[in-house]
Amino acid sequence: MKIVIYKYILHYTQVPEIVRLPTGAKIVDFGIQTSTEDIVLWALVDPDAVIEERVFMLAFTGQEVEGVIIEIFGTKIVAKTGIVIHLLELEPASVKPFDPETDDRFK
Repeated sequence: MKIVIYKYILHYTQVPEIVRLPTGAKIVDFGIQTSTEDIVLWALVDPDAVIEERVFMLAFTGQEVEGVIIEIFGTKIVAKTGIVIHLLELEPASVKPFDPETDDRFK
C-alpha cells in the first residue's frame, strides 16, 4: 500500500459539501491557496483504495451548523477579506449535502 498527499478544492458554499476521498484518508490540514484563493484540504491517501463520499462544511464564525459534527479540523482567516472559516466534517446521514459533481449552483 502506498500513501501520498493529495489536495482537494473546497467550495465557498457555506453548506455541507460532498468530497470524494479514498477510504481511510486522513486529513492533514486545510488552508487558502494564495495563488488562487481556493480553499483546499490536504489528505494522506492510498490512491488505490475504494473512493468514499465524505461530507465537509466551511462554516463562518457565527453561522449555524446543522447536522452531526464528526470532527473539527481548525480555523483559518482569509487574508484579503478577514473572513474567518472553520472546517468541519459532518455525519452524511444528518444533512443534505451539495454535490459539486452534479450540482452547478456554485460554479
